[in-house]
Amino acid sequence: MAKQLTSVWESAKSNERLPVVLLSRLIDRPVAVRVKKGLPDSFSFRGQSHQILEIIDQWEESGAWWKGEPSYRIYRVQTADLGVFDLKRYKEEWRLYRIWD
Repeated sequence: MAKQLTSVWESAKSNERLPVVLLSRLIDRPVAVRVKKGLPDSFSFRGQSHQILEIIDQWEESGAWWKGEPSYRIYRVQTADLGVFDLKRYKEEWRLYRIWD
C-alpha cells in the first residue's frame, strides 16, 4: 500500500488553501545512475532515461543494524519530466527506491 503524505498549497486563482495528497510507490529495484561530482545526474529505468534537474533533499538512513547492514543514502530528486523519485545508494549500488505521484 502506498504511503500518504499531506501538504497544503495555495491556489493561484484564490488565496484559499486546498489539501494535496501525495502518494508514493515503493519500487526498490536496481537502476543505472550517471554520477557527476559524486551526485546523481541522470538515471535509466525500464528503458527510459531521466535527467535530474534538482536534488530536492538527501539524507542518511541506517540499515538493519541488528543484521549487520550498513547505512545508506537517499536522494530525493526532481527530473526534467517533473517526476519526483527517491534514489537509494547502498555502497556502490544504486536503486530506484520510491516514485512520488
